[in-house]
Amino acid sequence: MREISLLLLSLAIALSMFAAPAFADSWKDESGKFKNWEWQMYQSGDDFEMMQGKHGQKFLKQMQKQQKKAAKSMFKDIQKHWAMNDIQRVQDLGFISGYPDGTFKPNSSLTSAEAVAIAIRLADRLYGDLDIEEDFDEMYDVPDWARGAVMKANALHMINLNRFHSHVQASRAQVAVMLAKALDLEPVDTDDIPFKDGILIDKEDLGYILALYKEGYVRGASNGKFNPNSGITRAEFAAILSRIADDLKENDPDKDDEDDGNTLTGTIDNLTNDEDNEDDWTIELKDGQEYDVDQDVKVYDVDGDEIDYWDLDEDNDEVVVLYLNDEDMVEEIYLAKTYEGTIEELDSDEITVDGDTFDLPSDFDIEEYLIGSEVNVYVHDDEVLKIDVVEDEDDIVVSGEVYDVDEEDLEIEIEQVNGNRFTFDVDGNVEIVDEENGRSWDFNDTKEGWDVELELEDGEVVEITVVDGAEEADVYEGIIDDLDEDEITVDGDTFDLVEDFNIEDYIIGSEVKIYVYDGEVEEIDVLEDEDDITVPGEVDAINGDRWYITIEQDSGNEFTFDVDEDVVVEDEADEDDLDFNDIDTGWEVELELDNGDVEKIVVTDR
Repeated sequence: MREISLLLLSLAIALSMFAAPAFADSWKDESGKFKNWEWQMYQSGDDFEMMQGKHGQKFLKQMQKQQKKAAKSMFKDIQKHWAMNDIQRVQDLGFISGYPDGTFKPNSSLTSAEAVAIAIRLADRLYGDLDIEEDFDEMYDVPDWARGAVMKANALHMINLNRFHSHVQASRAQVAVMLAKALDLEPVDTDDIPFKDGILIDKEDLGYILALYKEGYVRGASNGKFNPNSGITRAEFAAILSRIADDLKENDPDKDDEDDGNTLTGTIDNLTNDEDNEDDWTIELKDGQEYDVDQDVKVYDVDGDEIDYWDLDEDNDEVVVLYLNDEDMVEEIYLAKTYEGTIEELDSDEITVDGDTFDLPSDFDIEEYLIGSEVNVYVHDDEVLKIDVVEDEDDIVVSGEVYDVDEEDLEIEIEQVNGNRFTFDVDGNVEIVDEENGRSWDFNDTKEGWDVELELEDGEVVEITVVDGAEEADVYEGIIDDLDEDEITVDGDTFDLVEDFNIEDYIIGSEVKIYVYDGEVEEIDVLEDEDDITVPGEVDAINGDRWYITIEQDSGNEFTFDVDEDVVVEDEADEDDLDFNDIDTGWEVELELDNGDVEKIVVTDR
């Protein structure tokens, strides 16, 4: 173990040498002396055995954090992206590379040729270089750089050349099938399909997709769909390859057992802690692993205070960190501290919950976690061990940029600041409010690129607030002078109406606010004082007993108004006063309204 500790130290020092001065200073007090005895032992070289166990690992973890911060990604466009660690990893493995300008373009889609080229790099790792007979007859439309990969993929039955089109965007289904075949997974034959849109998956592909899903390499969208025909992004492909690489490493027969270190994290499932039977103490985690417990085990609560081993409770789902000795017995147990709250910020390095920020392990997968969701975060030494989403996650407010809108299925997909994408079902009566422009929208008006906040109830979007990105309207207020299906005139200014605009509720003579986008009116708001107006039209019906009058305006709209019994009726031509019952259908009139009732009628033409 002493030799392993020395090796770990040497490796950590070599990898982080350029960050060492700043790091060393952070471990000194004001007098320049080292704060921690662990670092003191390392500096003096008196006892390298001190680097073993919990304290030594804490020291190494600090060095690794310094190295991680100093060695930020070589790609300038993936900082804080949810897949940053996956991208770095598969790039290091040689599965996928970036662009000459130093970018990775994580959200860009892949062509079928590009996807095959990447998948074949995985196959080469599994099977070595294959001796493939070159035959380009069936690949006239495949670019030269991809022909070798396509030939290998065809030989391995990863693709069907009859269905392969190199320049077409690679779909999620296509990539999943390729990878399942590259891994030689047996198709899963079941009627229990975990995806809501399973009917959209080709029967020939379904078994392979389910096989990859069963292994945990691919997942459905946040709304329970697989979206088989949607394109796959470079980041999504990198994440899948990274998960596969995890298993390849775990199953490597040459893998040194010491590589995993002597620290374990998990949730207590079962334990024996009989105070009178110390020789048989064991602890079992929910992943099924069971460990013997040393009689001299040290147990610490969430505040770092020592407690007795028999105080642990298997019924509390306690998350713990276990430190093992050379005999693989548990010698130290630390209870993780739980923080409950809303995810405010999340990237590949850190998570912020209700103002508290914690480091994430380098291999932590953040793809499934939604900024804005309610979570329990389990933390030890300021590093996250586990995140649980609480049950009421559906009644939350989430924000992001609109990535896709499906008007037919009433779905909206957003991309959050860390690059994670989530798809939500939308309530048919969803309310859409534009804070910037002070207006409302219909769902089919929603545009990609808008910054929005989504209010969810029971998993459905019930309100969308447009925060930024919506086109700013030109707003006009005034009286409607004229109106038809194509145009509206307000205070002498005429504007085109957007196609299929419904005008039947708008009264010529009413006071309105209109919203003009690209020269067309998309929305009309009738102001609150619409009842105190003058309304022109032709008399269509009149009833002196029930005191109402119906007029038809030039727009073709008909409106009926109650008439005040003391109504004044004037003839504009001869200035004669008339009774209400004297009015006849076909007359042109102007109705003066007060609080919705006609108080004066001016006859303009008989």
